Amino acid sequence: MLRVSLPDGSVKELPAGSSTADLATLIGPGLARAAVAAKVDGELWDLNRALPDGATVAIVTRGDDDPEALYALRHSTAHVLATAVRDLYPGAGIGFGPPIENGFYYDFDVPEPFTPEDLEKIEARMAEVVRQGYAFERREVDRAEAEGLFADDHLKLERLAEIPEDETISTYTDGPFTDLCRGPHVASTDEIKNFKLLSGAGAYWRGDETRQMLQRIYGTAFYDKKALAAYLKQLEEAKKRDHRKIGQDLDLFSFHEEFGPGLVAWHPKGARIQMKLRRWIEDLLEKQDYEFVYTPHVASEALFRRSGHLPAYAENMYPAMQEEDEGEAFRVKPMNCPGHTMIYAARQRSYRDLPLRLSEIANVYRYERSGRTRSSRASIWSTRSWGRSGSSTGSIFRRARRSESGPTRCGTERKPTSRRRSIEWEGRTGSMLAAVPSTARRSTSSSRTRLAASGRERRSSSTSTFPSDSSWNTSVRTTSRTAR
Repeated sequence: MLRVSLPDGSVKELPAGSSTADLATLIGPGLARAAVAAKVDGELWDLNRALPDGATVAIVTRGDDDPEALYALRHSTAHVLATAVRDLYPGAGIGFGPPIENGFYYDFDVPEPFTPEDLEKIEARMAEVVRQGYAFERREVDRAEAEGLFADDHLKLERLAEIPEDETISTYTDGPFTDLCRGPHVASTDEIKNFKLLSGAGAYWRGDETRQMLQRIYGTAFYDKKALAAYLKQLEEAKKRDHRKIGQDLDLFSFHEEFGPGLVAWHPKGARIQMKLRRWIEDLLEKQDYEFVYTPHVASEALFRRSGHLPAYAENMYPAMQEEDEGEAFRVKPMNCPGHTMIYAARQRSYRDLPLRLSEIANVYRYERSGRTRSSRASIWSTRSWGRSGSSTGSIFRRARRSESGPTRCGTERKPTSRRRSIEWEGRTGSMLAAVPSTARRSTSSSRTRLAASGRERRSSSTSTFPSDSSWNTSVRTTSRTAR
């Protein structure tokens, strides 16, 4: 016998080898009919997996309001999709097929992209797989057997090689299709009654643009037919409000293959809207005491080396432009702040000049994946005490966060290393910390010396972390002292 605990604290005894399905039947026939999966010691399991002795078990019932129930349903529907594709395209490589927030997708290695007609044919084949009522059968296999099972699929062999030696390798089979998978799944394909394939798209294997392009199919599934219909209607309404469609219908802008993907040609009506938005932004910034500047769209690589941007993420900048034997190479600017720093450094500054707010509404050019967005930039030089005084600019700027995806604002999102030093922002307090050439600090230093003799002073400071350079000061500390 084995003993399992339920969420209410009660304990049930079952014969050794019993599954969650057996537990649900023991509790009541209604629960047995509604059950789709189980949480066993916090992990989502199939109903038919044998329960371990002493486990805590929570039974998951079908319903579109339960994310875990939807997870099992959509994961299973993704496998039905793969079953249909493998039947129609026998040589298709099978990538990943996870459930996602509003549905699922599966990646396939096939010679040609899927057309809308292909999706209709695949969906019809999926309906046949559902009608067959294939059970989702889980097996735990050793590495050698798994390599034999997937010998004809290089994508699965690559994934298999990444599984640690001490981790259980499991497969799931529904009818003619077997996949390398952790699960969980619903009991059988005939539980999948309401599904729809939505679209196809290209996707790089493992999200790496240096790897082969796969063909991804998106779909969704629900337990309730009305929930599926409502979701599809929501998608149709969203299409009507797609800015790309509305913009072209209203003659605001157009896209052209000759320009390149995502590059916009603004028509007169769209240009008028953009002009009004620009004026609104400028008026807003002017009320916040910003001064407007313009800097070149192309600059020498020396500037971006001094600021630290070039060493930090050259791969996200457009390639250098250089004539033979013409000296320093040039790049289109990916950000405004190095140019703003040069303006700040163009003459001697005193603490009395602070805070100095510079803004520029300009195009910046970044060699990044499509989908990333950028806004106009502004730079602030201030004393630390000013930044902590509750300045209104604190509501405009927020601290830039680092991640692994690339650069952000006037800095790099990567974790700084000895070669990749980040440019620190303190936007939460309204101050940007910028490195300043020594010529721009002389008057500040002399003011500090002059006022220090009075013994009546208030101190505040700001530091920066631009990478070291013979002509660019690092960790500059500007101290402002004012007599009380």
